[in-house]
Amino acid sequence: WAGKSDALAAYKSGNYKEAARQFRPLAEDGDAEAAYYLGYMHEKGQGVAKDQERMRKWYQRAADGGHAKAQYKVAVGYAFGLAGLQQSDEDAAKWLQQSAENGYKRAQKTLGRAYAEGRYGLPRDAKQAEYWSKKAASS
Repeated sequence: WAGKSDALAAYKSGNYKEAARQFRPLAEDGDAEAAYYLGYMHEKGQGVAKDQERMRKWYQRAADGGHAKAQYKVAVGYAFGLAGLQQSDEDAAKWLQQSAENGYKRAQKTLGRAYAEGRYGLPRDAKQAEYWSKKAASS
């Protein structure tokens, strides 16, 4: 999409208000990457107000659309009860697993550690811990 490359260019040049203006219709049409950027911008207050409710909304839309980094952000929100989310080990593990499966290395590392330590309601599982840790370490 030409609009997305323009929005990314605006974002990368620091023109956050313009980037937000261009990302919004893309995100509303289901573009997961655009939704992720809007979530991040609301998290950091880049060109838009810092707003946890909007941050959560856009991260969730991006996560639902398969965006691995957004899935990790949602997992962290559930793990620690952040941004108005009710703490839930089950939801944290679900989103962490999806993020890891979608290739986000930080999620893979965190999932490996979760299996090693039995966190987020996951069983201690040395094989899964090793699998995800190795996957995170591989390029």
